[in-house]
Amino acid sequence: MKRKLLAPLLCIVLIGALLAGCGGDDAPKTFSVTVENSTIYAFNELYVSATASDNWGSDHLGSTNILKANGSYDITLEKYDYENYDVLIVDEDGDEYLFRYVTLTEG
Repeated sequence: MKRKLLAPLLCIVLIGALLAGCGGDDAPKTFSVTVENSTIYAFNELYVSATASDNWGSDHLGSTNILKANGSYDITLEKYDYENYDVLIVDEDGDEYLFRYVTLTEG
């Protein structure tokens, strides 16, 4: 049943990105992304990493937040020279959903 949710989930996971440059040329560039969950399952963990990276980094929801069904959550990501990111979601049942080469674009 959950496997049928993969295509719609990919469509709603990363709704949009807005570039928000920080400081001077040496400062890392970041942008905000709104993650929306239109499934019936809560997301307990959310990882977003540059596709070229071997490290997922920390859980964007943290240890005290969940993304409820039909909820949304804003995260901030580091802007790289390329636009492809991988997304890993762990739902309330422990099921993992991995999306590779998700393109995030300015605006």
